[in-house]
Amino acid sequence: MTYITVDDIRAEGVTVETASNSRIASRILLAQAKIEQWTGRFFDAREGTITIDGTGQSELYLSVPILSLDAVTIDEVSKTVSDFDIPSETWPCDCRFNPYIRYKEGRFGDGDRNVTLTGFFGFIEMADSTTYATPLLIQEVCKRIVIRDLAMLSDQDAQEDKKRWRILSETTDGHSYRLSPLQGGDEQFTGDYDIDKIINMFQYRPISMSVVDKRIGTDWWSMEFRPRYRETWQEAEYEEIPA
Repeated sequence: MTYITVDDIRAEGVTVETASNSRIASRILLAQAKIEQWTGRFFDAREGTITIDGTGQSELYLSVPILSLDAVTIDEVSKTVSDFDIPSETWPCDCRFNPYIRYKEGRFGDGDRNVTLTGFFGFIEMADSTTYATPLLIQEVCKRIVIRDLAMLSDQDAQEDKKRWRILSETTDGHSYRLSPLQGGDEQFTGDYDIDKIINMFQYRPISMSVVDKRIGTDWWSMEFRPRYRETWQEAEYEEIPA
């Protein structure tokens, strides 16, 4: 499933003379790949397995929200799925931006790639009680990237236009201009503010190292959040049924 369709781009006024359906379809796939690379997330529902380092804590933070959980394994031991809590979108906040899973009465053993979570995952919005959709802002970004990238690479004028946001000065006699140097930063993905501000909003940011002391009754305990730990994603494979 793609985040948007060819018809979505046509609805923005892109004609057949400007780009064919196949050209638009290929640009949609490219735009989607860029969004996922830049944000570190995906924005549809996918079945698969996350393999991640255990932290020794009762909460394990992920890059994408859990939509439904089918199996949990810790240190190669299968656990009962009902022993884990998955936060909702709305309480106590929109946890999609910092998704996690909580072990109700235990801890995720400290280890290397020793925790596997199998189920459906994705950063989505519910269109209604039974169907989901890619977030509207991500759909908007995808459309903007597609339209921006419709021109062929050999179209030098179109490629030059993409640089215009970096122009510091320009002269009309002989037509020359001076560009600002490229710099790092969250908002330097395309130079288009309407794209970059949304990419920046949805970008996955691993929790930085900190130690928080909490008090429960008369007992004190510490929770340590590590820098980025390893997380890998394996999408489920389906056997193709011959026609």
